[in-house]
Amino acid sequence: MKDRYFGNALLYLIIISLAPCVLAAEQVSIAVDADDEIAPLQRMWRCTGHASGHYEAHSREFRLNTMYIGGIPHNSIEFMRLHNLLYTIEVDTTGPSAPVYDWSGLDAVFDQITENGMRPNFELMGGPRGMKNWGQLDFVNSEKDRDTWKNFIWALVEHCVERYGIEEVRGWMFETENEPYPKTDEGFKNLVIKFQADEAAIHAVDSALMYGGPGRAGSDGDGFIQYLLRWCHDSVNVFSGDTGTRIDFVEWHSKGPYWLAVEDAKNKIDFINQDCPDFKDNILLVDDESDPVAGHGMPLAWKIGPSYAAMVACRIWACQTKVAEDYGGRYQLMNQDNAFIHGWPGRSMLCRFRSADENHFAYIKKTSILTYEMLSLLGDTHIRTTGYDSPPFPTSNNKDDPDNTGRVEALATRDPDGRVAVLILNNREYYIESTPDDAAIDLTFNNLPFSEAMLVRYQIDEHHSNAFRVWQKMGGPVDDLSGEIYTHIWDKEYYETVVSMQGPEIPDAGQLAALRDSMELQTAVPPAEAAISGGAFTMQFDLPCPGISLVILAPRPASGPGPVSNVWIEDNSGPSLTGERETVIRWNETSSKYIKTYKVLYSETENGDYQCVNNADFFSTTFIHNSPSGSPEGYYKIQAVDYWDRTGPAVAVGEDVFSGKRFLAGTAAQSGIAILRKGKTIHCRNRSYHKATITLFDPQGRLLLQDNIPSKDALAIDTRAKMLFSGIFYLKTSQNNRLHVQKIIIF
Repeated sequence: MKDRYFGNALLYLIIISLAPCVLAAEQVSIAVDADDEIAPLQRMWRCTGHASGHYEAHSREFRLNTMYIGGIPHNSIEFMRLHNLLYTIEVDTTGPSAPVYDWSGLDAVFDQITENGMRPNFELMGGPRGMKNWGQLDFVNSEKDRDTWKNFIWALVEHCVERYGIEEVRGWMFETENEPYPKTDEGFKNLVIKFQADEAAIHAVDSALMYGGPGRAGSDGDGFIQYLLRWCHDSVNVFSGDTGTRIDFVEWHSKGPYWLAVEDAKNKIDFINQDCPDFKDNILLVDDESDPVAGHGMPLAWKIGPSYAAMVACRIWACQTKVAEDYGGRYQLMNQDNAFIHGWPGRSMLCRFRSADENHFAYIKKTSILTYEMLSLLGDTHIRTTGYDSPPFPTSNNKDDPDNTGRVEALATRDPDGRVAVLILNNREYYIESTPDDAAIDLTFNNLPFSEAMLVRYQIDEHHSNAFRVWQKMGGPVDDLSGEIYTHIWDKEYYETVVSMQGPEIPDAGQLAALRDSMELQTAVPPAEAAISGGAFTMQFDLPCPGISLVILAPRPASGPGPVSNVWIEDNSGPSLTGERETVIRWNETSSKYIKTYKVLYSETENGDYQCVNNADFFSTTFIHNSPSGSPEGYYKIQAVDYWDRTGPAVAVGEDVFSGKRFLAGTAAQSGIAILRKGKTIHCRNRSYHKATITLFDPQGRLLLQDNIPSKDALAIDTRAKMLFSGIFYLKTSQNNRLHVQKIIIF
């Protein structure tokens, strides 16, 4: 049956995204008052989700996916959530003493997340391999079962603190298992007592850690979310004997249009305020699977191009303006759960091309990840916009409701230095089969605190920041499709008829290079000086539907950009999808929001002539350089360029100093050794295909440690055991006859 429907599936997937906008543009006037503050910007979008951690998360595909998402500027994605992480743990209970745990599988996942500047949203789902009958533990009637699980969770959290440091882990969010659905009263009780066991263990390690749940559908059809909240509010805690159980956040999954996400959040707030008054001032709210439609593997056309970007932005606008700012910051996170690994029509930020033998792959950015790059440039304070008539906010998902029309919305912000950034979206979430309206935007700024500024306008639409359009023009498998289709995203027959795809054809080397040049966030016009008069500025532009624009007015800083830091290479030895040498470079950004682009500079020799190898401007912090097979590995430097074309220092791979910030990960020598300081431990990971030698010495040149690291292996240096206290030390790495020295500060 799959073969029978495959051609129709492709048809369903493509036509929606390619339909042109042909109606006359609707006139929309928007006025921004730079002096009228509404509230601090919540940035509740800063979480995403990935597939099960016990298989995909150990692949190179996961590593590179994580690097791209971690490379979104200004920590725009702070949390990553994965399923089934407890399956990565092994336990040996055959010995006479306490259980012996192997945490290495879990560590590999969390190392990737933290090395890329993110934090785990740690879902306690599954159970460790080797723990008998963990899924049948009787929390209601068996004290032994309760203690077995509680002791395991305590050991787990204690290990995380030991490995990553208490300050880091205090920034994580621990949550109960994903989408528990008890079918009996006994099942309800078993889950809430398991929740109590988790809470008791986690807070026994540290009372400042965050724990919540239950990760259920936002509609809460069987009432379990309310049941858990009431139990935590009113019932006796089995472990403490006191009335009440601490719950730091309540979480749910909104599967539906943007207005349903708003309704779900408000329903939770209303219930807490009325039925659990002791929680109303301190419990946080987390919508950690907030999807327009359930099912991450379902290929859908609107996930391919700018429709996805507009839908992501509209959901964020709705939850930011209708929930987050109305409830005193309690609405903590809204996770659109879109970091899965898929092709063009999947719920993902990247399109994966993969070889037939599945050994080689390449990623291309989709419009969804570019939306988060736009969001990263918003300011700290939400300021007021007026002058346009927003359509009524929908209250149902009936596609025939006249309120379910397209909408143009704006979210304006300002930074302390006066910089103003306005996100404008043109979205039609329903009636996707109808021809949407373009918008002729008339945008006016008032009360600007500067007389000179650079005007920058980024745009995502069918013809800007849309690599899929380039792929289609290359002759991708979507040309010349026609016929009748079911286009409504909620149409049952459409949902059931679309079947799994085998993925697009593989691009050749030239096509892959062109796709990467087209996949970055693009400006609609080059940055230019704005003519500001009396604190006011007016501009006009067209915004297609679906589409998003980010308009920035940036006053000129006194100095140009500073240096980037922690430049490192993921792996410079493996072949790429096209057979070329592939080098993945990652770095920590400058703190500036005025970066036009980074220059990736390459030379075959360390002291040779460095040339810029990126053709397109980009301001994220992950880059892939493909060079002909057999070419020298070469040397790399990264240099920031601001909107005024001022350049910062060019920083070489490994030419870094740990800054003492939360994100200390990712420094790598040119030799391919990644250095990561966590707590009082220095982890040296050999990502290359050759044995490496490391030598640690103090500023006086005294040898402190020398050891070998096999290929693809790691070495941990316990600075306390080596009596290495606060100070500056130097790590010399030698691999494949190449030497590099890095300065390390131990705090």
